[in-house]
Amino acid sequence: MTGVKESRGLVRRRKRIRFKLKGCMIKPYVVALEGPSGAGKTTLTGSLLQAFEQDVVVVLPDYSKAAGGGDRLPRAPAESVEEELLALQFLLNLDKERWRRGTSVDQPPSLVIMDRSVHTLLAHRYAVSHMTGLKAFGVSCRSASEHREVVWPDLILYLDTPQSILTTRITKPVPMAVQIFVDPRYNMFFREYFLPTLQYTETLVVVLDGSQSFSEILATAVDHIRQV
Repeated sequence: MTGVKESRGLVRRRKRIRFKLKGCMIKPYVVALEGPSGAGKTTLTGSLLQAFEQDVVVVLPDYSKAAGGGDRLPRAPAESVEEELLALQFLLNLDKERWRRGTSVDQPPSLVIMDRSVHTLLAHRYAVSHMTGLKAFGVSCRSASEHREVVWPDLILYLDTPQSILTTRITKPVPMAVQIFVDPRYNMFFREYFLPTLQYTETLVVVLDGSQSFSEILATAVDHIRQV
């Protein structure tokens, strides 16, 4: 295992996306749902949309759906740092387009819920760096911070689902191209990016216990969003 600490001391900055409404600049509150593949993020996203139906809410789909299918995403893991950076640039551009499409609505949203965010992209490179030895994490953090119009969430809800539960949810063969995303070691390092301390930026991370019932998880998520 390689001790990847490349992001420490980097300039941490977040571009804020704002809407202009009647002469005032209004920024929607941005919440990102994060967690391993199969944790239940997409299901939770839909329920949160219903819970805040009285507000103007926009939900941004995960990167696979935003791209039109997982086969349109870069392969993972990459075989070199250069390939990882090219993949990251593709995904950051996709993130920008996802935001543009999702927020192009008549009434500016007060709340935007992201099914994964730029932190997924960095957590992936954190995990890959540990698993393969590629020094991709630090340069990826710098690349993300310098990319124009990257949307950094105000709050991260991390759905912390135990590996034992994730394993039971795999009910059919996993294609080779995406096997890394269900690898227990990958999930361990992916989680380590977020917990106990977020590896990049100082965004608030709230842990949702994935072993609880769905109603309990939803109630906790709603409560934390309403607090802000």
